[in-house]
Amino acid sequence: MNRNDRRYQRTHAVIRKRFEELILEKELDGITVSELSRRAGINRKTFYLHFTSLNEVLEEIQEEIMKELSCLEPIEWSPSDPFDIEALMEGFSAIISRNIPLHRRLFCSGGYNAVFEHIRRTVTGRYGRAVQGGVPLEQADVYTANQRG
Repeated sequence: MNRNDRRYQRTHAVIRKRFEELILEKELDGITVSELSRRAGINRKTFYLHFTSLNEVLEEIQEEIMKELSCLEPIEWSPSDPFDIEALMEGFSAIISRNIPLHRRLFCSGGYNAVFEHIRRTVTGRYGRAVQGGVPLEQADVYTANQRG
């Protein structure tokens, strides 16, 4: 199937949208390909033309978040060039605000903990050294854990 075909792209987008709706309603282990396919108005075979599994749909969403985060200001930290944590947080907030319910579910629900942990590790790895110049990572981890509730 041609991934550049408009019908393919439209179906792919519908699958993603319906999956995001299901994320808001259920934990990942409660979602089935059959249920997602019914909601998307497709059959299971069509689903498998687009994705190999539900985890692959979730990974695509996760990678989209990671791509957005990677567009935030690159950090080249040094003691003489202080890190602007406020700019980072504003950028992160802008990304989250595009779909608050989805991001809240992905970042705060135990069933989607792997998504949160992957993003946390990546962000900590990328910005951790710079953040250490102003906020110890242990404090940042405590803050993050408190935000997750």
